[in-house]
Amino acid sequence: SLSPDEFIEAIISSNISVLNSVNGIGQKKAEQIILLLKSKVQKLISSNYFKDNNLNNTKIIYAKKLSDTLMALNYSQAEINRALEYTGSSLADKQVDFDYVLKTSLSFLAKKS
Repeated sequence: SLSPDEFIEAIISSNISVLNSVNGIGQKKAEQIILLLKSKVQKLISSNYFKDNNLNNTKIIYAKKLSDTLMALNYSQAEINRALEYTGSSLADKQVDFDYVLKTSLSFLAKKS
């Protein structure tokens, strides 16, 4: 529902209503996501982590973002590791955006539940 830029902006500005507009995220979950990710996003932005467009670094960034996002959604570390492994193998050598990676991971985790 949100682009990565919209998501990051919502985290930085503590805009609960933007996160709340995503299907499945209520008031409490939006507050929790902001609380857990705000300092991490600020550190990544201040370190220029997002400015390198090298494909290998993009995959690393996606893995980190995916891990942090799934953790914010209260998935266990074991579930996160399985999702990272699945998306890494199923999307290898494909150039996709983060939204697609996240959807693929959430779909995988939903089937495992």
